[in-house]
Order: sequence, then structure tokens, then C-alpha cells
Amino acid sequence: ASGYGTQSVRLGKDAIKDFDCCCLSLQPCQDPVVTPDGYLYEKQAILEYILHQKTEIAKKMKAYEKQKQALKSNNQLESKSEERQKVERFKTSENSIVSKPINPFTSGQKKDSEVSSSGEPVSAGPATTSSQSLPSFWIPSLTPEAKPALLKKP
Repeated sequence: ASGYGTQSVRLGKDAIKDFDCCCLSLQPCQDPVVTPDGYLYEKQAILEYILHQKTEIAKKMKAYEKQKQALKSNNQLESKSEERQKVERFKTSENSIVSKPINPFTSGQKKDSEVSSSGEPVSAGPATTSSQSLPSFWIPSLTPEAKPALLKKP
């Protein structure tokens, strides 16, 4: 009774394009161009579409180049930090070669292990779990960092 779902309601006047209207702008054509398949376009609408696409591609290309430069600078920073780490590891290994001077006033006992007041040696528990902790999505400081999606070359 409401007419819902009937052919006249589904295909109203707004759903059907006039014969002399451009397929891009949906306005009556002033300078029409017809494709071999029978689609009608206006020259001005085609040129505006091409210019719009050209500017969009230029924007995407600029963003891609910016991303490319950022990745290049990040790679350079990482390589420099790796070199610094190698130098630091080398320095620490070279410093550990030199033996520590022996203090003649101490006995031969090593004081590396601690002894509790009851006389029992205190063993270090398991390693701290801060380096082994899993990322938490509920605590902002522990959330994993999301990397931005890489852009493809347009």
C-alpha cells in the first residue's frame, strides 16, 4: 500500500539521468563529446577531471618523496647509531682486557656474593622482567608504537 519496493519508487525521476546530460557532471552538455560506447561527456568536465587527477597525483608523489626522504634519514641515523654501539662495545671490551690491580690489604675472599644477616648467601632472583614485559594496550606508556603505512609510488 505504501508503494515501497515497486518499480516506480525504486527508479524515481532523480535516479534516471536525462539523455543530454554529461556522465561526469550530470548537467546538460554545452560542448558534448560521445565515446564509441555511447557515453556522453562535456569537454570542460573531462578537462577539469584530468586536471583534478593531475593535482592529486602530484600531491601523492610529493608525499611519497617526503616519506622516501624520511626513511633515508632514519636509515642513516640507524647506521650511525649502530656504528656508535660497535665503538662502545669495542671500548668496553678493550677496557676489560686490562686487569684490575690486586689490593694486597684484602684477603683472597671475593665479595661478589652478598651474605644475609642469618649467614645464608643471598642469590639474585630471576632477572628483572622490565625487559621481558609484554606490551600493554591499556597503559599508554607501554603501548606498542604503530608505524605509519608506507605509501606506494603513484
